[in-house]
Amino acid sequence: MTGNYKSVNEELLALKEELQRVKLQTSLTLEAVGIGLWTMLPEQNCIIWDQQCQKIYGWPQDSVPLNEFLAHLHPQDVHRMQSALTNPPSRQTGKPTTIEYRIASPVDGMMRWIRITGRAIAQPGGDYFSGTAQDITDAKRREATLKKVEQRFQMAFTNASVGVVILDTQSNIQLINKVFADFVGYSQEELLDQHFEAITHASDVEENAALIEQLLRGETSSYIVNKRYVRKDGVLVWGQVSSALIRDEDGRPNSFISIVQDITAELEAQAEQKKLVALLETSEERLREAIELAELGTFDINLAEDTIVLSERVKGWFGFSPDETPGLAQVLDVMKDKNVMEAAIRQAVANGLDTALDIDCWVLNRQTGQERLYHA
Repeated sequence: MTGNYKSVNEELLALKEELQRVKLQTSLTLEAVGIGLWTMLPEQNCIIWDQQCQKIYGWPQDSVPLNEFLAHLHPQDVHRMQSALTNPPSRQTGKPTTIEYRIASPVDGMMRWIRITGRAIAQPGGDYFSGTAQDITDAKRREATLKKVEQRFQMAFTNASVGVVILDTQSNIQLINKVFADFVGYSQEELLDQHFEAITHASDVEENAALIEQLLRGETSSYIVNKRYVRKDGVLVWGQVSSALIRDEDGRPNSFISIVQDITAELEAQAEQKKLVALLETSEERLREAIELAELGTFDINLAEDTIVLSERVKGWFGFSPDETPGLAQVLDVMKDKNVMEAAIRQAVANGLDTALDIDCWVLNRQTGQERLYHA
C-alpha cells in the first residue's frame, strides 16, 4: 500500500508540473500576441484578469469592481455593455460573443479601444463571463485614418473636373466618375467591367496596350498619352490620359488609375490654326510671286521705331545696295518730294487703321543720279 500511495503522489506531482507548464506556455503565447484573460462575476461585482489584461487596460490591480469598470467606459459604449451583461448573446447562440468598446485607464486617463471575446457560463449562483481581451487602439486609429482617406478620395473622385477611371490589371473598368462617363456618352453602369478597348479607337489600342505592359513590367511608373475615344454615338473625342500603376502591400500590381482630360476642342483648334497658317503661307507665297511677276517693290514702315524695310527691288530703285539697311530718314532724303511722303505718314497716323493712301513721288537714285517717278 505504501508503494502505491507514493506512486499516486508522484503521478499527481507530475500532473501539477505539467499543468503549470501548460499554463506558463499558454500565458507566454497569449502575451506574445497581446491577448489577456479575464473573468467577470456580476453577482460579486468583480472582474478578475491576468497581468496581460492589466497591461492592456492600463489598470494596476489584478481585479476591479464591476461598477468601477463600467464608470470608466466611454459614454457611448456603456449601454451596449450593460445590454450584453443583462442578455448575453452567447446564451442563445452558444457561441462566443465579440464586443468592441472604449475605456479610460484610471492611471493615465488615456482612452483605449478594447476587443473582448467571451461567453456566459451558467452557474447556480448566477451567470459569470469569461474570455479574452485585446488592445485594438492602433488598429482603430488606422481604420479611422483609412476611412478619412477613402472619404477624401471619394469626394475628389466624385467632384473632379476631369475624368477618373480605375481599371483592374486586365484593363477592365472597375470604377469611373460621372465626368468620364459623360465624356464618352455612356452611363457609369454601362461601362463597369468593360475592357478599355471597347471605347478606344482601334488605331490607338496597340500603343495603349504597350504602355500598360511597360507599367506592369516596372519599366515606368506612369505615362501620359493623347488617345481617341469612341463615344456611344460614334463621335470621336480626344483625351489626354495620365495613368499610373497601383500596387498592393506586397508590391504586386493591383490596378491602374487614369486621369482623363477632354482635349478635343484644343486639338481641333490646333488643327484649325495649322490650316490657317498653311493658308496664310500659301497666300504670302502667291503674293510674293505676284509681286515678282508684276515687277513691284514693297516697303514696311515702323513708326514706333522710326525704321523702314525695303525690298531688294526698291533698294535698287533708290540706289541702296542689297546689304544696306537704310533708316527712314535716309530713304526720305532720296525723295525729291519727301514732304509728300511725310504728309502721307501723318495722315495715316491721324486716320488710324485701314487707311489707304495713293502717293506719287520723284526719287533721285543715290548711285546713278537718275530721277524716276514712283507710285506707292
